Amino acid sequence: KRLGKQHDTFTTPILSGAFAATTAWGVGYPFDLIKTRMQAGGELGIWGTTKQLMSEPGGLYRGFGLKLVRSVPASMIGFCVYEAVKDHLTT
Repeated sequence: KRLGKQHDTFTTPILSGAFAATTAWGVGYPFDLIKTRMQAGGELGIWGTTKQLMSEPGGLYRGFGLKLVRSVPASMIGFCVYEAVKDHLTT
């Protein structure tokens, strides 16, 4: 029974962290890309920058895979650490 508890307290936060990071960046990444492009000196405005990005290879999700390579493991670790500390402090 103890093994089941350990498995559950490890698997659930890992999967939750992966899902949370993927969902959050999947929704927010295009806006972040537009913002970054505008901050780098884009003078086209929001709509012009969006049109320009959409005409490029990868469109609004250019570099999305690299973002997930960084954010998914970080979120998985964060969720696991949070749960471990919470369990330690409440027992």
